[in-house]
Amino acid sequence: MVSNHACQSEAICTELRKLLKRVGLAPDIIADSCSPSESWPCSFFLTNVRSLYEVVSPETSSDVLSFVSSLFTHTRQMVSPSFKRSSKRGPFHCPELDIDLFQPCTVTSCAFHTDNDWTLNCILFYRLHQGKELLSLNELAFLLGSDVGTLRANLNKSFRILSEAALKETIERDYTEELMERVHPENVCVVCEERADSKRKQVVRSGFSYCSKECAELKPPQIIRLEQKFRLPIVPILTLCVDRFSTVKHMCSALGVSAPIFIGWCVQHGVEIPVTKGLK
Repeated sequence: MVSNHACQSEAICTELRKLLKRVGLAPDIIADSCSPSESWPCSFFLTNVRSLYEVVSPETSSDVLSFVSSLFTHTRQMVSPSFKRSSKRGPFHCPELDIDLFQPCTVTSCAFHTDNDWTLNCILFYRLHQGKELLSLNELAFLLGSDVGTLRANLNKSFRILSEAALKETIERDYTEELMERVHPENVCVVCEERADSKRKQVVRSGFSYCSKECAELKPPQIIRLEQKFRLPIVPILTLCVDRFSTVKHMCSALGVSAPIFIGWCVQHGVEIPVTKGLK
């Protein structure tokens, strides 16, 4: 039985099945399908891998070991049957580099490069070939030789940088006259600018001086740093986040804080978050 499901490594599965037939394994023993409900490597592939080691003999060892070695050293050309069919229609035109690809791309500095010959070393080709606008994290991790956890962390970091940059750009464009430079003279409260000397109960947190616990609770060091970074008081920063971003998650990403902290600040400083922005 042959499945129409195109697994994540169709070329490797096909080459493995060919090898098993070449070394004399009975056709009815070879798993000749892929499971659409399983992630790669699926149970059918693993069955063939076990069969591969069972047929190793003095007569077949050369073919088997050569195949296994080529997989780990990336020297085998893993061109899938579906790629062969698509290549007959002509080269793949790369929209990123504006060139026609007749063979796997060697531009390793490209953001879409992947070390998989069967995709022409190109994520854009894979996406086009699979007919997908978006790829899952599992697919990206497989193509990039990474793990989902690392990839998700990198994506979250990139999203945070982009969100922060978008917020800064808006502030510098629309709040030119309101921009400020925070200065913090020694023994002066960073909130009310009153003296915070020995005659009053001074509070020092993360290097910032406060004249009282009330001021320290109103604007903790995390808020002071945001005011320094964006050069605006906290209320316009929070208001701009609520107005500009569609969800609380995006607002928190722009400021680099958790949702409970962001929502607490909004409540404390009287900034309303519409229910349509992601709050239940």
